[in-house]
Amino acid sequence: LMLIGFLSLSVTAWSFWPALCSRLMWGAGYGLMFSSLVTYAQSRLTKDRFVYLFGLFSSMAPISHALAPPWVEFLLRFDNDPVIFIIGACPAVVALGLTFLLRPLAKPAATQKLIQLGAAFDRARWLPLLSVLISGALFGFISSYMAAAMQEKGIAQAWFFTATVFAMLSTRFLAMGTFSKFSARRVVTGGLVIMSLAYMCLAITRTDWVIALCGLSFGSGYSVVYPVVSNWMSGSLPPQERAGPQAAFNAIFHIGLLWMPLPVTFPTTATSRSHFLQILMHSSSLPAFATINIRSCDSDNMSS
Repeated sequence: LMLIGFLSLSVTAWSFWPALCSRLMWGAGYGLMFSSLVTYAQSRLTKDRFVYLFGLFSSMAPISHALAPPWVEFLLRFDNDPVIFIIGACPAVVALGLTFLLRPLAKPAATQKLIQLGAAFDRARWLPLLSVLISGALFGFISSYMAAAMQEKGIAQAWFFTATVFAMLSTRFLAMGTFSKFSARRVVTGGLVIMSLAYMCLAITRTDWVIALCGLSFGSGYSVVYPVVSNWMSGSLPPQERAGPQAAFNAIFHIGLLWMPLPVTFPTTATSRSHFLQILMHSSSLPAFATINIRSCDSDNMSS
């Protein structure tokens, strides 16, 4: 579905409704692929090193984000729209072929439902869902409004975005093993607080090296929050029972990530984007400090 949606844009990109249908098809494929791929990856991870290994797995997305701009720059040298989309789909074709090398998962018992959503919304998991919603919303601001906000302030965008990608990769490759020794609630609290402080500093500074520090801080906070909350959400469940909680986890994350630009449109019409960074800082602090009050035994240690 993702390949069909992407390739069809070579024909539909210049008309709104046909292009919307292409994007809807791509989105449907992405929704089916992402949750299934994450659930599969989780089922193959050892319990002792779950957070570290899942952090490495999820770091592949930032790597692709870093490699995409030069790849697109290369594609734009072709002065032919169909050729650009066809060549641009080559990595997806390779990925599609690699899926045939994956080993099948153990099937759930006959008495179990294929996807158990009930376990995803019990009281023990409302805080992980809230935390990942805010994390997704904060990252969604970067992908939608951050570039415009920094341009409005006259800041070189490379200082922030390069530092953010560097921090995402280095934190997950080098530091996740250390973070896995601490309790989930403390790690998530620290990550959300660091993300909040990065937004606060961005709202009040124009110094290049401080902007770079903000990017390092935000990238580090985001890198630890996502894999830790994912483990918090479903790491204690058997692999065949993780589909439901993980599907809810990914859906809530992408609600924050993809729907965030729409509500942001209204307050930004009344105030500048730089002021709105402060609003985001305060909203992200609420779930961060709320995690301190957790008393559930499941969240006291990420390896449990």
